[in-house]
Amino acid sequence: MRPEPLTDLHIAPHPAQAADSEPQGQSASFLRRGLEYIPAAADAALASFPLFLAYQQIHPEVVAALDFSLKENIENFSDLKQIVESTEAMSPEAYAGWFSRLEGYVGEEIAANALEASGFEVLAAETANNPGWDLLVDGQEYNVKVGKGIGHIMEHFDKYPDIDVITSPDLAAELPAELQDKVIPLTELDHEHLTSKITETLEGVEGVDFDVEIPVITFLVSGWRELKLNYKGYTDLLTSLKNIGLDVAGTGIGGTIGGKIGAAIGTFIAPGVGTITGAAIGALIGGISGRMFTNSIKTMAFREAVEDYQRAVDESQRQIEEKHASFRESMANLISNVNDELQDRVRSIEHTHRQDLYLAKNDYETACRAFALAVPEALAESERRLVDEQKEVLQMMKRSGLFRRTFWPAHHDLIYMAVKSWFRSRRRELSRLAAYLRRKSTRLSGGAAVQLIKQHLDKKVIPNPRLEEAVDRLLSEQKQALERCETARSLATEEIKMAYTQSQNRIKRAMTAGLQEMARLLQEMNRRIAPLKERVVLEGRKLGYNL
Repeated sequence: MRPEPLTDLHIAPHPAQAADSEPQGQSASFLRRGLEYIPAAADAALASFPLFLAYQQIHPEVVAALDFSLKENIENFSDLKQIVESTEAMSPEAYAGWFSRLEGYVGEEIAANALEASGFEVLAAETANNPGWDLLVDGQEYNVKVGKGIGHIMEHFDKYPDIDVITSPDLAAELPAELQDKVIPLTELDHEHLTSKITETLEGVEGVDFDVEIPVITFLVSGWRELKLNYKGYTDLLTSLKNIGLDVAGTGIGGTIGGKIGAAIGTFIAPGVGTITGAAIGALIGGISGRMFTNSIKTMAFREAVEDYQRAVDESQRQIEEKHASFRESMANLISNVNDELQDRVRSIEHTHRQDLYLAKNDYETACRAFALAVPEALAESERRLVDEQKEVLQMMKRSGLFRRTFWPAHHDLIYMAVKSWFRSRRRELSRLAAYLRRKSTRLSGGAAVQLIKQHLDKKVIPNPRLEEAVDRLLSEQKQALERCETARSLATEEIKMAYTQSQNRIKRAMTAGLQEMARLLQEMNRRIAPLKERVVLEGRKLGYNL
């Protein structure tokens, strides 16, 4: 039975949503999401409403700068108020230094926000005392300088000449001409503007004369973060409201409930001291637990996106590894088969051309045997001609009588005997050579026989055209045999080279096809994973993650 195609699958609505399962437009979807998110935001807003009147003067940039500059984070409004009240005990010089440092941190916050609003990618340093630079703007390091006078700016360039500066237009105008191209002026960093924001915030904090249990700092910092994310287009208004509500509700409600439970337990153990201690510990544990719970809700969509992305990556990795293992196995089998076929073909080529070599060798050896058999007859013919030549020569020579040439030979008698002896020795030489060739005809190579005959001919005993013709014929057969052997070797070499080339091309084609298939699989995996990765990035940006 064939499975149904994916396009025909239908997911039934949850029973609780059955009434809303009919087709709806974007406005209905937006309203449904709003009804889901608004209660949490409304609770936080209603709970925080009495504070808005008191906190109208508090600027989030200043609060964020205070939180960033301290070693310990500001957990609630009481912490913030204690910090501001602690400045009253400072001497004028110490307070001026504290205010100046705070102005620098506020300037960093405002500069980062202004540059981000202009479309730059801004990343702040992780620590307040980061050496050399405060912001990374599109990957380039910058130091933010505010206040009065340019002395601190000149000191920075003396120490870090390669790190540019972001400052107010007034201070930038006072710098030397050679430094003008190393400065970014921002009107938002005007000294009067910064000090006004800081002073208003400090006065607003001092103006609150009652304790606040609702996490106002959480609300301010969370609201400021969500405002920036919303401005960048990473999230929408309803998501921002939901996140703010969760932050405030998680910290405030958890702290309130935890404080009441802790106070009750502490009162039961030791009324008075136990009540205060239990309330403090319970509020701390409750606030942290509530924030952890609401954070898990806020990050649920992000975690689901990461899990879906990771599952897709793992599945893609598994498919790629299986495909790669299959490809390696198929290539190993192909190479083994091609090598076996190549060896068989090489043996066949060698066998075919070895036969040609054997035929050429056999033909030459046959010619050598024929030559060895023909040479004795030719030598015998030379011997007969030598006998005839001897008779003719001796008949023409003068000779004394028998008695005279026997006992007192004359000079011409001595010449006669020397010529006769010479012919006799030549005949014996021809006879011995013919007998030797008859005995060795089956074992003597053609080259050795030719060498002997050539030595005989070189002595020029007597012209023998038949013998010379036999030698020339055998030499021609030898040349032809060598040429046939060389041709057979050349053909075998070329055919073997061609066989190797064809085998290599076959393997290359198979490997190219396999790699192309792997590339297509990788492209398909990337197309499948890309939307999931984009979803992770979008969900992460909603939470302020720099992915």
